[in-house]
Amino acid sequence: MENYRFQDGRFMGNEKSEFRNGGLSHRIAFWSLCCLGFLIPISTVAVTGVIPGFMVGLWLISRNFQQFPALLKDSRVTQLSIALFVWLALAGLFGEVGLDSFKFLKKYRELILIPIFIGFTIHMRSRERFQICSALNIGLLVTLGISLLQIAEILPLKRGHPALSSSITQASFMAWGMFWMLHQYRQKKSVKWLVGALGAATNSTLIMHSSTGVLLVLVMLGLFGLQTMRGMKFVAVITITCAVIFGGYMSIDRFKRELDESIGVGMKILNGEDVDQNQLVSSTGERYQFASNGAKLFLESPLIGYGAGSVEQQYDEFISGTDFKRTTNLHNEYLMIGVQSGAIGIFLWIGVFWAMVTTVTYTGMTERWLVQGIVIWMAVGCLVNSFLLDAKEGMMFALLTAVLCAPKFKINQ
Repeated sequence: MENYRFQDGRFMGNEKSEFRNGGLSHRIAFWSLCCLGFLIPISTVAVTGVIPGFMVGLWLISRNFQQFPALLKDSRVTQLSIALFVWLALAGLFGEVGLDSFKFLKKYRELILIPIFIGFTIHMRSRERFQICSALNIGLLVTLGISLLQIAEILPLKRGHPALSSSITQASFMAWGMFWMLHQYRQKKSVKWLVGALGAATNSTLIMHSSTGVLLVLVMLGLFGLQTMRGMKFVAVITITCAVIFGGYMSIDRFKRELDESIGVGMKILNGEDVDQNQLVSSTGERYQFASNGAKLFLESPLIGYGAGSVEQQYDEFISGTDFKRTTNLHNEYLMIGVQSGAIGIFLWIGVFWAMVTTVTYTGMTERWLVQGIVIWMAVGCLVNSFLLDAKEGMMFALLTAVLCAPKFKINQ
């Protein structure tokens, strides 16, 4: 009888004892994950329904689920992602939403898909995992090219934006694309990757006019500098980036207006001042409403929350009789999880990040840096948006987690 055991993950190192399933299901899984990665920034339907549904079916048909107990035992990423999903379900069952909360759990499908994807990636060679990452990043380059064609009026805009998704999603993806291309440039010394990184950063900040994009670009660029640079090189890169953003601020009216709103509301919050009513209708003002009211709502049931899918109903009741805007999304993943499942849910979600960066040993420095990158990208994005709840952002996180944090797989006879 074969006994399955998992060890720390590997991505780019030697693989003397790594098991590879050479069967048909292995090849289908590999190409399916490549397609998923490529289509994440392009097609919502494909990456939220078609391909994940196919992968679940393949997981069952190929009997990959038989390895799940071993994976659950030895992979803390799997343990915590499953625990959060189960806790969301239990909080809904015992909360005020009841059985209706189970309908909302599909929004958090990525927590279940992470271990299912890992069930396939543990059998893959480092080269195959790298190719899955490359497929995702090629998809990002395609969306960047389409955005440029939309700006040039060769292709039509989508909902008024030069993007295949919302401006926030496009800006967020381009921030990650910039980080990835900078590491490609560091490894290959090809100027095309540096030009691509500059294009992605420009698209994220100046073209999308997204404060989220500005934040993520600065954070990811800072992380890249801390990982790879020392002294004056790091200072010079950050200075140049800030100068470019300042140039856009001075020359692009919409970009200037959005940043002014963000800075103005932020300063009032820091100074403890009341935010003006006219500022509350802006994008930043609405986020201030959602954050402040969401935090108060969370404190009314801080331990277990109100159950999955409870945010809309509870928020409506909380702001009843006021002029605050109704919402189904607090635009902050920590508050979304907190209102639905309390502090326990927030603890489990942060635990997923902790497991990714501390419980897997990497043989390659680039692999370690990429894991740090996706964790920081997701953690910061969750402060200003609901990245796990959002379909494309959550799916990219699930795929990269499965590829970068898959434990090493060994068979002992």
